[in-house]
Amino acid sequence: MRKLFIVVSVHFLILCTLCVPRISFSQGYVCAIGGGSEGYNTWSDRPYSWIVEKADSGKVIILSYTTGASEWLPNYFLSLGASVAYNKTIDSRNEAELDATYEELITADAIFLRGGNQWNYVRLWRGTKTEQAILDLFKNGGVIAGTSAGAAVLGEIVFSARRGSAFPRESLQNPFYNRMTLEDDFLNLVPDVLFDSHFTERGRFGRLIPMLYNIFQTSGRHIIGVGIDDRTAICIEPNGYGTVMGSGSVAIYRADEQTRYELHPDGYVINRLLSDYLTEDWIFNFHTQKMQATSSFSRPYIHEDSVVSPPLTNFYLTGYQSDQQTTEELLDKVILSSQQSFLIIAQGEFENDMQALTSYISSKGIPVAHHFLSTGSANDTNLAARIEDATDIVIFSDDLSLVRPLGEMNTATGAAMMKFIDSKDNALIFLGNAGKVAGGKYIDNTDNHEYAAYRGQMTNHPGWGLLHDLIFQPLIFEESTYFENRSSSVLWGMMINNKRLGVYADNAAVLNLSDDNGLISFHNSSPVIFIDARETTLADSSRYVMPNATRTRQSVALNNLRFSVTTTNRVTYSQSTGDFNPISSVQSTEDISNKYSLAANFPNPFNPQTTILFEIPEKMDIRMDIFNTTGQRIATLFDGLLPSGSHSIVFDTSLTRGGLASGVYIVKLSSKAGILTHKIVLIK
Repeated sequence: MRKLFIVVSVHFLILCTLCVPRISFSQGYVCAIGGGSEGYNTWSDRPYSWIVEKADSGKVIILSYTTGASEWLPNYFLSLGASVAYNKTIDSRNEAELDATYEELITADAIFLRGGNQWNYVRLWRGTKTEQAILDLFKNGGVIAGTSAGAAVLGEIVFSARRGSAFPRESLQNPFYNRMTLEDDFLNLVPDVLFDSHFTERGRFGRLIPMLYNIFQTSGRHIIGVGIDDRTAICIEPNGYGTVMGSGSVAIYRADEQTRYELHPDGYVINRLLSDYLTEDWIFNFHTQKMQATSSFSRPYIHEDSVVSPPLTNFYLTGYQSDQQTTEELLDKVILSSQQSFLIIAQGEFENDMQALTSYISSKGIPVAHHFLSTGSANDTNLAARIEDATDIVIFSDDLSLVRPLGEMNTATGAAMMKFIDSKDNALIFLGNAGKVAGGKYIDNTDNHEYAAYRGQMTNHPGWGLLHDLIFQPLIFEESTYFENRSSSVLWGMMINNKRLGVYADNAAVLNLSDDNGLISFHNSSPVIFIDARETTLADSSRYVMPNATRTRQSVALNNLRFSVTTTNRVTYSQSTGDFNPISSVQSTEDISNKYSLAANFPNPFNPQTTILFEIPEKMDIRMDIFNTTGQRIATLFDGLLPSGSHSIVFDTSLTRGGLASGVYIVKLSSKAGILTHKIVLIK
């Protein structure tokens, strides 16, 4: 029997007609702004002046769906040279449908959409004379601009927020969850483009990338995702040239011939999604989907090392700081191969967690010692002796100034740690932030002040160099206060240190980095995001100094990045090749044509959506139903003919009449090949 990797895999076809969407603009101009407050003589002067310039210093109408807007913005446009500028509220479909509304709007030279909630723009103006006026103005060479929610509605595909904002963690965990409301029937000023705002500030790369996956899996289309930082704009000419202006970055994601999307029974994979990050004066050509120009400050991106080196030792990184259950599961994997003793090294603030882990390891009959870190730990001979005696070490601490010296050769503990690392049979486990020191460099001060990245206060330090090319950031979507810093840390660290590999890990993620083959494997289904910069040739950074700051904002420009995402354990990531590969443990000796199976759904538990995967051995009629535990049929998800192979069906509980209560439900797959059932768990 030939071996097959059982997976639904969708490849991007290498055809010229598919690789580059044929974007054709009308005669108008678009300026999409990522949000943030404007101000005189600040970042906003340039993009807002651009709007006035392209409007021939004419009339600017500032639209909103709510009353009470201040006169600041009209006065600002007037100060920049507009002949007329005023606010207008259109807060109902009746108002949006008036002939008088159309006649007023069509006299403008530029229309500016305020921020707020984009769903209100879509639901109140879609299909009305207001929408038609905006389109006619654009076709006649006018300017359409918007900030935040106003920017979100300017592309062909709109994240409408019909059910509320989509959060990055939930979006990454399930790209089809019910808040992923994507609309394609409003404005459509920039074809094949989806805009998102407040991008780095709110960690929204964690939702834009899954949105592109969602769109492809549901429609077969490859869309360009454009993520715009607050206080930043991308202004697009009729020729397709989009120039970045302002204080931060604009991220542009799109698929090409290297990109691969996969759906597995326990998760999904996005492999090598192409991305360019741009800062001020960088220009992207939306016609060719290539960088058109860079700023005069850009520099060559030359990798610090000429070759890709594997890790110095086998070690583990986690996306969490303290998760007892997940840590115990990880320790079980290590304990099975432990020969002598464990050592736990931790910051004093984690005493309760340390005691719990010590008790757990002791319960397995394994000798375990622990040590609290202090400023004197670097040359603590007692700690050095314990390191030399240990076969497995666990380290966790928020204060990396205490962890870093443990890997420095000129300290007593550093020398002992290097001997420990040289022993290939030992296991080294970093929990949470402590894992940042494993790379050749690491970025600190991410969790001390919410505006650290804005004000240029993140710091760069030498790490242990266990994987020299690595910049690592755990806890990526914990505490929204620090989303900006943690999101910025990896790209900024890669940029200033010329590193090839950046990794974001969320929640209960566990990564095992192998010194045998340079492969990175996973032990859970929490999202892990890799950034590969081996193709990057140019780098730049923001030159903008925020108010009350002394250094520039830590936003970067890097071309030809590759983003890869996984929530499945069925692949490994190769540091040497920069992509995911299937692992042998999920290969089957059976031909897929002989299989009839109902796989585990993901996510499970779920709320409110889950994806159900199944395989059928030949073309046949199948029926899929959902029952509650009393035997009552809740829904029929499919009833019809399907070809042989792997299939997936999304079950969205929000679409069931009256909704569903939390609890256990049964999936039933029926066909001539038999009846298969599987339990799923809804948690609200």
